[in-house]
Amino acid sequence: MMLTDTAFYRNSYYHTEEDTYEKLNYKKLKEFLLALEKVLIDLNNAWD
Repeated sequence: MMLTDTAFYRNSYYHTEEDTYEKLNYKKLKEFLLALEKVLIDLNNAWD
């Protein structure tokens, strides 16, 4: 998931041969996805 077009500023490996899954920060990705899930659930519940 890419929410911005600034990945090349934050990750020097972006779109290079060294851009591999080992370089991903899974802890931060998990935190982001849990927060996104909460936002989506809250938005959905706002319509009830």
